[in-house]
Amino acid sequence: MQKKVDAFESYGDAAMIQMMVEALPQVVAKAAEPLSAIDKMTVTSTDGASKLSRTVTDNVAQGMQLLSQ
Repeated sequence: MQKKVDAFESYGDAAMIQMMVEALPQVVAKAAEPLSAIDKMTVTSTDGASKLSRTVTDNVAQGMQLLSQ
């Protein structure tokens, strides 16, 4: 465990960025998971589809912010 601490201290932000990059696929998968339960979707508003993709993007951004904190 001490070796990990030493490695993180020597790499600084690079170590944190590496951890975030490695966690990104899991964050995206969890953010998109509720969408996998949708069998059929009907968009009735002109901005409905774009709002959906923005929601997923926002969820990923929030997940990354949580990881960085």
